Amino acid sequence: MYNPEHFQKTNQSELLRFIQTYNFATLVSTDNQQLQVSHLPLLIEAENSGANRKLLGHMARANPHWKSLDSSEVLCIFHGPHGYISPSWYVNQLNVPTWNYAVVHVRGLVKLLRDETVLESVLTQLVDFQESGFDDRWQYDLPSDFRSKLTKAIVGFEINISSIEGKFKLSQNRSEEDWKAALAGVEKHYGQSNPELVTLMTEEFQKKR
Repeated sequence: MYNPEHFQKTNQSELLRFIQTYNFATLVSTDNQQLQVSHLPLLIEAENSGANRKLLGHMARANPHWKSLDSSEVLCIFHGPHGYISPSWYVNQLNVPTWNYAVVHVRGLVKLLRDETVLESVLTQLVDFQESGFDDRWQYDLPSDFRSKLTKAIVGFEINISSIEGKFKLSQNRSEEDWKAALAGVEKHYGQSNPELVTLMTEEFQKKR
């Protein structure tokens, strides 16, 4: 990923929070030089650190992607908020349109989870994580025969993370006056439709002042 220094995000705590917040990922691998792509929610084991950190997930057994995953290196792309930036917002009018965005790339090696008990644990963790924000949480408490049927229809996996790279392109390369003006434009244009982009740009602007 092209990642100039002023857009690089290296704080591990921030990157982990980002992955947890925007955990619907694009998983990319290769099979005989052919790209394979799946779009999946992934769960990061945030309590582990360094070389022990993992991503957990599953996909439909009917999806042929899993057949080439075991022991393969993959790239998981976590997309955050993004939006068009108009040059009309800048103080300096000699500018061109651009796009602001935040993204995190995670690389690692895949291990398929063949033990049904382990897969059940992964499913429970995924459900608990996704349901944690709801007042009336759904419990993964289904009849054993139904659960067994469901687990046979999916393939679970873990990804042993080798690297995490963040790119937050949020106008940091602009002068302070243009950055401030771009932030004002984003607040006006995206305040209702894309408040997360406003929040990210505001936080980044405050850090650099």
